[in-house]
This record gives sequence, C-alpha cells and structure tokens, in this order.
Amino acid sequence: KIQDLMKPVEDILEFYQVSDAVGSAKSNSSRLIVPIDSQKGSIKNFFKPKRA
Repeated sequence: KIQDLMKPVEDILEFYQVSDAVGSAKSNSSRLIVPIDSQKGSIKNFFKPKRA
C-alpha cells in the first residue's frame, strides 16, 4: 500500500552537501557521491591543520 510508504523517516536518513556537478546530466563520476567535506580538494580541507 502507498500509505505504508508515506511515513516520516526515523533516524535512518543521512544527507551530505555534494558538488554542483550532481545536477548535470553530463556528469558521471564516482566523486559525485563523495561528501564535499571529505574530498581532497575541498576548501575546508585546505584550512585543516597538516598531520605531522
């Protein structure tokens, strides 16, 4: 039944900010599913302290 599918999500839904390239039909890369914060070239990673 459709009513069984229309329930609020309870703590199982996770979401992440992704690249703008996700919205392009031309894009086809595994990088599209990597959260922006964990991408090597991310601006946030640029300002992280370097590991010794």
